[in-house]
Amino acid sequence: MSKLDAKTSVAIGLGAMGLVWGIYGQALPPLADVRVGPSNDPDANSAEKAARWTSAGAVTVIALVSKDATVFIMGMSAMIAFSWLHRHANAVDPVTKTPIVPSSADLVHAGDGTPAGYALS
Repeated sequence: MSKLDAKTSVAIGLGAMGLVWGIYGQALPPLADVRVGPSNDPDANSAEKAARWTSAGAVTVIALVSKDATVFIMGMSAMIAFSWLHRHANAVDPVTKTPIVPSSADLVHAGDGTPAGYALS
């Protein structure tokens, strides 16, 4: 149960959303640049993953310190939205303007059988 009133809870949630926006803004290039680059770029994938984990960690810490679920829901909603936007922009082929979904044959597997990235062929 939260000890915060509704206004404070929403204000902290908006702050968490702003923090997520800032993390994605610093960790990744603008969406337009990702979209005109090569589809399924492994560097863009890695940068998005780092931004996602950093955002998730920051939002979780803020939510635990504030002891408020609203903060967690608002912050994670922003993280999911930014993650989807960047993943979609990275999947779009700049020539055909359609998303390219890599097949399992395009995956490069590490020695333990886990997906490591995409083939550059």
